[in-house]
Amino acid sequence: MTTRSNFKHLVYNARKNVEKVSQSADPTLWRERAPSWMRRDYWETLCNIWATERWQQTSTIMKVNRAANPEAYMHTGGSVSFATHQSRLESYS
Repeated sequence: MTTRSNFKHLVYNARKNVEKVSQSADPTLWRERAPSWMRRDYWETLCNIWATERWQQTSTIMKVNRAANPEAYMHTGGSVSFATHQSRLESYS
């Protein structure tokens, strides 16, 4: 796991935890509950981003897309190379 993906998971978990603790899906109510490992001004900025209408719409669209075809998001390539996958897909055409 890279540092970038690790941080992404940390922020995701912090967001889910504060949503659970505050018992609210409204990011404007989360501002006062910054994680101890994050600067408060960074957390407030994230909460402001999460509260925007554009973010909310995008989040809803992505949630629907993921639910529509759950098999598409499984990482099952295994040891098969991308070149092999590509040639197999081309042979189906």
